[in-house]
Amino acid sequence: MTTLSLATAVEEAELLLAFAVRRGLLADQTLAAAVSECRQAVATTTPLADESRFWSAFNRLAALVQPATVESIRATTPAARDGSDSKADEAVKRYRNLALATLVTLVAAQVYYLVGATAISRIDSYLKELEAASGGTEVQGQLVELAVSGTQAPASRLDNAEGYKRVRLDFSYRQLATWNRVWETPLELAQLQWPGNPASVLARSETCKRSAGANSVPESNQTPPVTGEQPAAELAAPDGGGQSPARVATSDCLPAGDAYGLVFNPFDGDNIVTETRARLALKTMSAYVLPFLYGLLGTCVFILRNLGEGIRSYSFSSDVGYRVRLPLGALAGVAMASIMSPESMPSALRSLPSITLAFVAGYSVEIWFAMMDRVIGAFSNTDQTAVKSK
Repeated sequence: MTTLSLATAVEEAELLLAFAVRRGLLADQTLAAAVSECRQAVATTTPLADESRFWSAFNRLAALVQPATVESIRATTPAARDGSDSKADEAVKRYRNLALATLVTLVAAQVYYLVGATAISRIDSYLKELEAASGGTEVQGQLVELAVSGTQAPASRLDNAEGYKRVRLDFSYRQLATWNRVWETPLELAQLQWPGNPASVLARSETCKRSAGANSVPESNQTPPVTGEQPAAELAAPDGGGQSPARVATSDCLPAGDAYGLVFNPFDGDNIVTETRARLALKTMSAYVLPFLYGLLGTCVFILRNLGEGIRSYSFSSDVGYRVRLPLGALAGVAMASIMSPESMPSALRSLPSITLAFVAGYSVEIWFAMMDRVIGAFSNTDQTAVKSK
């Protein structure tokens, strides 16, 4: 053994000796004497009379301070010389910030999901009430046909429904369209715009063509071009009473419920597209986004808990295992909520919501591995049985 290796070993032995003294673990003074003797020999570069005595003392010191090791003591002890944080302090800050960021993101996503789900629930409730008030599914089918064809719904038919519920339904659709803009905007910025509804686009196109063709009024009596910025007074009918033919023909080119007094049709093509996109976004969030965040949060909770215990017991030496666990926990949350069937889960977990299962899977990745092993074992046993039967 070279002198450099012996000097390194002496430095590590002194670290263990100091740790044992601080913890009140050193009862055999011969260990301290052996380390001190070796230190003096290394410092004066004189040959050590009995080197085996030092290695024996080093071995006993390492066993005495377990589960602490030289690496864990260095990782949990701040570097007093330059004032920098220890590895343990850096790990605590890193995973604490990650847990807080995940929690804030999860709360925001959960609130966003709740707003969209509430709007969808209100729309379903109002549609059921309007369906009952308007004459059932037969009237609903007629309204859908009118929306696709671009024809104005009869006011007499619509006036029979409760106006208040229609106003609330219109508000719910507008709220849902605003809700969709939150996730549609990044797609538009990335030039991944969603295609429009073909039936709605064609219906509106044909309606606008009719407004400029056979159904339009003479040029001298036509109203100015309709824009969202013009006041209602400028859009009045030329004869001063009722709707002008041009206004009726171009009604499908205007937003529902504007100052023109158009009757709101819940089965308008844009409303159908808005609702369909919202339901798809909600399904994506409930199946993938929220389980991912809950799984990641569960992993962060596990890491922070074990990190604290490792620092207290001086057993923490590196966070490599925690870094590997992060993607596994997020993946386990998605897999537990979306992939695993209830039949393959333990009986104690079958009654839990999918979100709770995602958090549990992220906190204890071993549960997910155990379930995967159980599923693979079932297939393996089936294959072995088939082979034996032949």
